[in-house]
Amino acid sequence: MNALPFCGCTEPDAACQFLRHALEYARTGRPVFPCRPNKTPLTQHGFMDATTDQGKIVDWWKKDHSAMIGMPTGKASGIVAIDLDLDESRGFDGISAFAALVPAGVIPVATRTHRTPRGGRHLLFAWPGVPVKNSAGKIAPGVDVRGDGGYIIAPPSVSMTGQYSVETDTPPQPLPKWLLARLLPEDTPPSQTVTEIAETTETIETSEAILSAVSVTLEEVLRLTRPQRTGQRNRCLLDLARGLRFNLKMADTPLPDLKPIVRRWYAAALPIITTKDFDTTWADFLHAWPLARHGLGDVLTAAWHTCQSTDLPAEAMGYDSKPVRSLIALCASLAGQSPDGGFFLSTHAAGRLLGEHAAQVLRWLRMLAADGLVEVVKIGTERRATRYRWTGGHATPRRQESAP
Repeated sequence: MNALPFCGCTEPDAACQFLRHALEYARTGRPVFPCRPNKTPLTQHGFMDATTDQGKIVDWWKKDHSAMIGMPTGKASGIVAIDLDLDESRGFDGISAFAALVPAGVIPVATRTHRTPRGGRHLLFAWPGVPVKNSAGKIAPGVDVRGDGGYIIAPPSVSMTGQYSVETDTPPQPLPKWLLARLLPEDTPPSQTVTEIAETTETIETSEAILSAVSVTLEEVLRLTRPQRTGQRNRCLLDLARGLRFNLKMADTPLPDLKPIVRRWYAAALPIITTKDFDTTWADFLHAWPLARHGLGDVLTAAWHTCQSTDLPAEAMGYDSKPVRSLIALCASLAGQSPDGGFFLSTHAAGRLLGEHAAQVLRWLRMLAADGLVEVVKIGTERRATRYRWTGGHATPRRQESAP
């Protein structure tokens, strides 16, 4: 029998049964974290501490062999869970309620399914590439949604009421269109979906290709900004505006001259978006046009590579911590791409690059604002990163603003 990595245990050591599964989830790219039998996290920051680092996972389960396996949902793990609850005391039958939602003539998607201790089900679908909000009973009584900012308990965890198990062992399938339409706003305004520079990882997959600011063609921009699924219309219109303004250098082109291009985009996108006429699409494109502030491509990653390959800015030398110095270099690099030194930065995106928790990055950014290296221009929201301006210590931060 082969020894379990890091701890040396071998089959069928019962003390490692949950650790083995936690490590297996991590090996497939699903971050995990330990939970108590009542489903509350055992870690300081809850699902924010979830990781695929095997050493850390072993350390956690060494401390508590019976800990349940928590798994974040949404982008972190690439899954969205539909929780079908069975609770006779509250009159919930989520399984029947969900079945009633399936449109007539539509065959339910066979996706990965977990059985919960009280006989309910977790239906696991692939994350659609855009944020999915958590909800409880919103789409039907006893039907909860676990998306971005949520988590589930994974098999074979044992809770206070029983064990979780795998019922259908298949990969999570794409969300069916009828269900996706219930989970996402029909048409979220561009101002609420744009996550600008720091959040390009949140945009559709095709827009993440690294593009040259001068070599991309019109055909490529039209192809790269075409929606891949419902719910992406406004986001893709913004990407179209970005590609035209910056990649194709059309910022000074009269807007009426762009209308035939947008009509071509609309003709290609219509089979996917299925709703909205061209007049509405053209009006929404005009709204997105001034919101486009950079070209297509992963600007944050490009800025990170730039600051990693160049000398640290002088302002960073007054700090002892290597991650803080790197954060200062990142801010300076992002600011260098804007005429006014402004840039968008998400604590989560920066945390991924620095290998630090978003909460720690937040404290550092507040410190840099207090030290006068950056100032907050506009506080971010759930869907938009905070906008900063690089001052390099030459301006006094405004007291009424603070990093969120």
